Formats: sequence, structure tokens, C-alpha cells
Amino acid sequence: MDKKSNPILSTTIIGTLIVAIILTVGTFTLGNIATKDTQEAVRNVSLLYLSELAGRREQVVSAILDDYIRDLDTALGLIDKDDLSSFENLKIYQLRMKQLYDLDKFAFVDTNGVIYTFRGTRNDIEEYQFNYQSISDPVITIKNLNSKEKKVIIAVPADNLKVEEKNLIACFMEIDMDKLLRNVSLQANNNTTFCNIYTQSGVALTDMVLGGLASEDNLLDAMKNAAYEEGFSFENMSKEFSSGTSGVVSFTYNGISETLYYVPVRGTDWMLTYLIRESIIGEQINTISRSIITRSLIQSVLTAIVLVGMFALIFTQQRQSAKAELAHEVSETENRIKQQELEEQLAMHEELLEQEKKRLEQDNMIKALSSDYRGVKNPGEDDTSIHAVGVGFEDIDEQMRESMAKSEELSVALHAADDAPETADDPDVPADVRSIKELDYEKGLEYCGDADDYLFALSTYADSVEEKAGQMEKSLEEGRLEDYALVVHSLKSMSKSIGAALLSEQAKDLEQMARSGDTAGVKEKSDAFLKGYRTLGSRIKALPEIKDI
Repeated sequence: MDKKSNPILSTTIIGTLIVAIILTVGTFTLGNIATKDTQEAVRNVSLLYLSELAGRREQVVSAILDDYIRDLDTALGLIDKDDLSSFENLKIYQLRMKQLYDLDKFAFVDTNGVIYTFRGTRNDIEEYQFNYQSISDPVITIKNLNSKEKKVIIAVPADNLKVEEKNLIACFMEIDMDKLLRNVSLQANNNTTFCNIYTQSGVALTDMVLGGLASEDNLLDAMKNAAYEEGFSFENMSKEFSSGTSGVVSFTYNGISETLYYVPVRGTDWMLTYLIRESIIGEQINTISRSIITRSLIQSVLTAIVLVGMFALIFTQQRQSAKAELAHEVSETENRIKQQELEEQLAMHEELLEQEKKRLEQDNMIKALSSDYRGVKNPGEDDTSIHAVGVGFEDIDEQMRESMAKSEELSVALHAADDAPETADDPDVPADVRSIKELDYEKGLEYCGDADDYLFALSTYADSVEEKAGQMEKSLEEGRLEDYALVVHSLKSMSKSIGAALLSEQAKDLEQMARSGDTAGVKEKSDAFLKGYRTLGSRIKALPEIKDI
């Protein structure tokens, strides 16, 4: 039973481990794949999202600048002759337009580059970054580009307005950059997306580069220190940015994964950018993925525990089934031996009854003949003759009785001879077998039928010695007297079937002590029994006839 249960136990443990490993590895693998797929989906959605946001925000910036240009054209359209009659009237007009459109400055430029404001004249035209002499279309530039107080300059041609012999050839308005950007609403309310405006040379109009993450003042300088993902490079990005071409780039800056989308602002040399920090989104996704993996792992562990329980239940049921099968085999062996003994006793009893029946028939026949001859008297015969005849029959009767008695004595002798052990050697049983004093080979032949079956029974008996002995020792060591009793019960029957009567009786005693819970008695007699059992097994195995089987 142990040899059968060991492979089952090993298979159960290995199977459970394999299932647990498959569930665990599968959970982590599928979780990682799902995370990567989700991140890739986020990347694709981010690009679409950035493209849409950047395009709309560029339209807002362009619309605001267009509104300022229209306001400037409208202001020029409102000027009349009285406003141009003198510079004093012109100043009043300029102040009115400045207040009307909430401008920092509303000014004109003459052919000599002199700037006329409502406060007076200025000669710093070179700071305004537009060519007043050749201007023909609206121009948008930045004043104080490298300082924090940046100004947006929007200039248009003035069609040679003449005031006091001065030809005014250009008109421009000045707007604070912060005021302009407040109207654009570049600042986001989260820490994942950032909108900004740069010049094509990389100067930030908001004094904040890469959402405040970079220490550099110039976007292109910061991008030189970034690590680009496959398919992107600084050279390609800077080329597109400097030429005013839309594009996208994914990179890692200071350990944070980001994607930047850039688009040119119409009518300017500006580039509007939209930045999304994928690390933050990815971390949120990873948190969700880890939570899913943890739940899946817990489910896998619970599944493995259920499988272990199922395997343990199956193993227990198989062990009980094996015990029941062994008990059934032992019971069948005992019943077969008992049936054989009963059949032999019944045959002997029937034979005795038949002989007794024949003896009674002979007695009755002799009595009848004797009676007939005594009652017959022929004419002329005297009583002496009759008596002689009677005497003769009485002599015959006496002889018959003696013969019957001898027959009966012979029958008894024959039965006694049948009951006594035969002393003659069976020629089919090898001499080596007959020489083993522990074996009554004649009894073994009676149970097994013939010499071949007897030799096969001996071989089977010897082959099971170590297994049975090991089961006895293990059961006794673990205190399982019930299992111990089952093993010695089978040994009792097996020993009897091969003619090992002494071992059979010893096994019977051990079985009774085990079933009664006499642990001390079992331990006292078990060693002697096992010694004799193993000795007999070794002698049987050493027989040449057994080795050939």
C-alpha cells in the first residue's frame, strides 16, 4: 500500500506545484502584457489628445492676435483730420485708443524712426524688432525677449499720415506678455499637461521650460540633455522646431517620461507646445495594474489551496480504498482456506457415513440369514441336525463378524493413516524445499494443489518479505496498530498456505494483541517474528528452483 501511495503523493505534490506555478507566472505575465498594452494605448491616445489640444490652443492664440490686429486697423480708421491737425490732438487720440483697447502703448513711427506716444517722442525704435520703413503687412514681434518683462509688439503700416510736416508711416501697439497669455489660459489645473509658447529659437515666452521641470532657460538647450525614445532624436526635433514645422517627440528628462507636441502659431515666429507627463499617467496605470495583479495572485493562491485540498481528499480516499482492498484480499484468502478445510472435512465425513452404512447392511443380512436357518426343520431331521445347521450358521455368523470387525479396524487404520503426516517424499517437490525445517511442504501442497503452484506461492511469499516487514515496522513505529493488524493478518494466511505453521500462529497472536491495543505485547514479540520471517524469506530466495521462477 505504501508503494502505491508514494507515487500518488508525489504526483499530487508535483501537480499542485505545477498548477500553482502556472497560475502565478500566468498572472504576472498577463499583468505585465496588459500593462504594456495599456501604456501603448495611453501613448496613442496621448498623441491624439495632444494634437487636438495643441491645434485648438494655437487657434485661440492666433484669434487673439488677429483681434489685436483688427483693433489696430479699427483705431487707424477712427483717426480724422482734427486728430492729425497737431501733435497735441494726436496725443489725445492716442490716449483715447490706449484706454479703449487696454494697451500698454499706442504709438506711431515717422520716416526718421522717431516714436510718437501720448507722452511724447522716443528714439529706441531698434528695440521693437520690426522694419518700420518697409512694413506692408501686420508684424508681430517680441520686445525685451531675454528679460522677464516681455512685451508683444503688433505693427501695421500707417499710409503716410502727416502731422505738422511729419510723415507717420507705421503704427504699433504694445501689450504685456502676461496679459496676453492670461487671455490664452496656458496654465493647466493638473500636473500632467502643460501648454507653453516659445520662439523658434527656443526662448520661452512664459519664462518656464518643460512645465518648470527644466533648469535651462531655453527649450532647445534643455532638449539636448533629454534621452529620446526609439524613433525620435534631438536633431530632428530641433530642425522641425526651428523651421516652424509641426511635430511630436517622446523623451525622458530627469527620469520622467514625457511627450511634447509642437505647432507653429500663424502669423508669428512662435511655436505653441503641449507637454504631457506620461510618467504620472503611467504610474497611475501601474498602480491599477499592480492592484489587478495582486487580486489575481490572491485568486491564484486560493485556487491552488483548493486544488491541494482536492488532491489531499483524493489521496485520502485512495488510501482508504487501498486499505479496504487489502482487507478484502485477506478476507478472501481466509475464506478460501476455511472453505477448503470444510470441504475436506465434509468429504471425510461422507466417506465414514458410507462405510458405516455398509457395515449396518452387512449386520442386518447376517442376522436375517441366521434367523432363517434356525427356523427351518426338514422331515426326518432331528433337532440335532437343526442344531448342527444352526451351529454351522452360528459359525458362519461368527466368521462374518470377525471379517466385519477386521474391515472396520482396517477402515479406522486407513483414516488414521490419512490424518497422520505422510512420511514418504513427494517426488515433485525439490529436496532443497523439503530440507527447510520451518516448512511443512505436505500441508503447502494440500493448500496449493500441486508442486508448481506451491513453488510459485513460495516465490511470491519470499518476494513480499521486505515490503511486509517494512509495513509492520513503520506501522508499529507510528503507533498505527490497526494497519499493523491488517498486515500480520495477511501474513498469518500466507504463512499457513505455504506450510509455515509456526509463523502463522505467531502472526495470529500478534494480530490479536494489535487489535486489543496491546502495544507493549506487540513490541515484545514483533522482533522475534520479523527475525524468523526474514530468515525464512532468505532461505526460500536462496533456493535454485525459486530463482528460476
